[in-house]
Amino acid sequence: MNLRFPPAFKVIDSGKARMKNALLIIMLLGITPLLSGCLEGKSQRISRDSFGDTWPFTVDTVELRCIGFDNKLLAVSRAKIIYALNQAARKAGYRPVESIWRRQDGIISSEFSLKPVIKIAEKQCVWGNF
Repeated sequence: MNLRFPPAFKVIDSGKARMKNALLIIMLLGITPLLSGCLEGKSQRISRDSFGDTWPFTVDTVELRCIGFDNKLLAVSRAKIIYALNQAARKAGYRPVESIWRRQDGIISSEFSLKPVIKIAEKQCVWGNF
């Protein structure tokens, strides 16, 4: 059976075209793991014990993560609730960290700064720091 295609649909049946298609498939298969799970960086667990009186959270321990090309910084509680530590994570819809941010007399205080926590979280990024 001989298939006829309109002139706009020219069929290339050559070894070179097959090689290009094979290379494209190999490249896509190689990139797929990168796009699925490898965008998530390392993680590090930190606790009240390691910070002492300056511990900035109302929970005793969090796992710090950095995910995605835009380096979303996250704090994950033991209850597996995920909190945003930066604007990229807030834009992605993660819960605001303010809900577990320790307060002094009902007010968020500079005494309980998130800066040291954010520095540790940034070190978990696979796409480099900001």
